[in-house]
Amino acid sequence: MSFITLSDQAVSHFQSILGAMPEAVGIRLGVKKSGCSGSAYTLDPADEIQADDHVIQIGGLTLLVDSASLPKLEGMELD
Repeated sequence: MSFITLSDQAVSHFQSILGAMPEAVGIRLGVKKSGCSGSAYTLDPADEIQADDHVIQIGGLTLLVDSASLPKLEGMELD
């Protein structure tokens, strides 16, 4: 069970990005400290799976989320 959801359009969009990057193993989703609100989302192609990554499969897409970001992303929906 995944608590992060992606629309079909989001999955298709990320798969097209990854199709142009054969070295990428998936999409990395995270949270970093930034700006006035204190945090910002990050979303980047990932070249490797790191030791503290949670690997989430959604619609044939590999989503990687580090342990520190995981609790902050609960309930997220990407479209």
